[in-house]
Amino acid sequence: MLLLLVQSGAAAITLRPNTRMEFASLSCAGEYNKAEYRDLSRVCEDCYNLFREIYVFSSCKSNCFRNEMFPKCVSYLLLDNRMGDFVRKISLASGDR
Repeated sequence: MLLLLVQSGAAAITLRPNTRMEFASLSCAGEYNKAEYRDLSRVCEDCYNLFREIYVFSSCKSNCFRNEMFPKCVSYLLLDNRMGDFVRKISLASGDR
């Protein structure tokens, strides 16, 4: 299990994974659906486990999964056939509808 660290001023806050608080910390302004968020988050966790670089994990989740790393992780994990579903989930999570 990976914990996301959020730095604010001099303090660092550890957020539990797949929680509404972590969701909000990623600039996700849309609908929080735990199952769908967990599905997106799992892509980043699996990608991190593949490369063991914390940069991969944090980049993959940044900007509510709307970044260059997330689609790369989808491809690295051979999940290209699910990309349409991931795009829909990202759109709902980010509030883009």
